[in-house]
Amino acid sequence: MESDTHQIKPENIERRFGLITSLNCVDENGIRCVDKSSLESQPKESREQSGVITDLQFFGIDVEKDLLKAVTGSLKKEYSDLGTRITGRDQVQFAAHATPGNINGFLKLLLKAYRSEEYKNGAFAWVDHIGEVKDSLLIEKLDEKLIDCLTKRLIDKIWLSVPELVDWERTFGFKYIGKRDDTHHDVRLSHFLDFLERTEESLSKEILIKRKIHSVDENYDIIKSWPSYRFLYAESQIEEGRFILNNGKWYEINKSYAQSIDDYYDTIPRYKGALPEYDDKSETAYNERVAQENSNSYALLDKKNIKISTTASPVEPCDLFKYPDQFIHVKRYGGSSVLSHLFNQGLVSGELFKREPDYREELKNKLGDAAEHTLIDNRNHKFSVVYAIVSEYDEDLSIPFFSGIM
Repeated sequence: MESDTHQIKPENIERRFGLITSLNCVDENGIRCVDKSSLESQPKESREQSGVITDLQFFGIDVEKDLLKAVTGSLKKEYSDLGTRITGRDQVQFAAHATPGNINGFLKLLLKAYRSEEYKNGAFAWVDHIGEVKDSLLIEKLDEKLIDCLTKRLIDKIWLSVPELVDWERTFGFKYIGKRDDTHHDVRLSHFLDFLERTEESLSKEILIKRKIHSVDENYDIIKSWPSYRFLYAESQIEEGRFILNNGKWYEINKSYAQSIDDYYDTIPRYKGALPEYDDKSETAYNERVAQENSNSYALLDKKNIKISTTASPVEPCDLFKYPDQFIHVKRYGGSSVLSHLFNQGLVSGELFKREPDYREELKNKLGDAAEHTLIDNRNHKFSVVYAIVSEYDEDLSIPFFSGIM
């Protein structure tokens, strides 16, 4: 429907018409193909199909992180007039014998299916949790509110975060222009807005796309550049609902789903201990310094990866192990992809430690003499996984919504 050859105005296209229609028409046990977009780490598109019709579980969809983009499958009996198979995205596709005389019947049946909410009671009930905004008018409205908040410095729900994983060993800092003295240790929204006020007559989305933020090495040479718009993370509430700007895209979040994620995040216990202050060039430098200066309390495990037969690749147990029972993972604050990577590291390491004796033995080897200060041999002891997120902000830590889903 969105081919360059048509003359339909984009704002008149009913987004997800085909998808919602198909979800109501398709047999939940007759799925052949799904298109999805994963919000874990960097967003990625994928298509999975089965050689035979099967149920939705076959496709391994993560209902908390995946956006369903399209589905193909067999039709329910009540929609058999549409043929035997249906595919839906924005548009809907089916194969049936159509004539000028019966086309209205097909259209009425499709409209009935689109207006139905039956899909919310079955295997597809999760589909509306998160949806990428495609409506150009709605995106324009959200961007206008974003620019207004930035201009007025109403930024309690807006911040900058690095949109991708970066090599912190090589990355010395970030800069907004070519001047060496404009380099910052990290990205901060207040610094960036000050810079824009000095260099731009007015703020707009076009300016945010045009103005780049560069990561630089210790010689102030540029490593990589991104449009500053991609650094913006924002949560916006308007009459149409709750929306999240993440890595250059707007997403609509189901209100009850968002509340359930917020409530779950609030139940996660906060670390009651105290870690040494971070005032170092890199995470590696921090980890090494903490372990050296506090050798009676910490063991250094940063980059001491463990490979056992049941893992596809080496796994880092943690950055610092605090005696006798704390796995501490250290990461400088970043966007959802950065923090999701951190949380996944802790999850994988913790699960291997819990279930794999070989992993425990290799961990003891990595610790060497320090292993005697731990409780690793006590299989009944409860160990702690601590996420130490480095931030320059004085306020309580707010993490991106998509990281909270982890």
